[in-house]
Amino acid sequence: CSPCCVCAGHLTRLTLAQASTQREGSNMDAALSTGDVGLVVSLCEQIETEETADPTVTPDGVRAILMAAYLVQNNLNGARFLWKRTDDSKRSAELTTLWRIGQKVWLREPVDAADLNAAYSPRVAGLMRAYADQYRRSQFELLASAYSHIAVAKAAAMVSLPPETAAQVAVEQYGWSLDAQSGVLSRTAATSQAADANKDRSSKAHHAALAADKLKMLSEIIVHLEQ
Repeated sequence: CSPCCVCAGHLTRLTLAQASTQREGSNMDAALSTGDVGLVVSLCEQIETEETADPTVTPDGVRAILMAAYLVQNNLNGARFLWKRTDDSKRSAELTTLWRIGQKVWLREPVDAADLNAAYSPRVAGLMRAYADQYRRSQFELLASAYSHIAVAKAAAMVSLPPETAAQVAVEQYGWSLDAQSGVLSRTAATSQAADANKDRSSKAHHAALAADKLKMLSEIIVHLEQ
């Protein structure tokens, strides 16, 4: 085969790969717009697989999108393995910030507000807005189950919000009462009811995610056995 044929074959593969990437990018935008995080993860993982054969098919930022999607799914194992399998040269500042959040959650430490509110790229930003709301809701649930009284400053650190905002959200959305003079939040009956309702919704979502993960794992095992 002549050098020209080899070159033409390589260009054809690149063209097909680029076309595939464009289709996946369009599908990803559609999935992001509808909040279909599971589909976002599947598309990102597919692009990662294609990169093994041809690194040119991976658009910039796909790992950051995948990391953010894993966080939304509370899939810390997925986030951890993504970080481990990513070469140092491909660990962008954005990916590093996202993994820093994952590490904090893994260690059960409060996430830095600066990381939650970082200036993320457009595709990642939407996921991280959803994650920030999800994370803060779970932290407020933790406060309600662990404290009957808590200083605003301490609560603010736990939910990664400025003190004034944390106090306002605690009172208006979660039913806490605030003693402005002492700066202490106190749990009320309304707080417990709101926490129970949020906890029930979170539990149902968590069980649904676990069921989906088990189904995916079973499918992968069946495919492996059939090969």
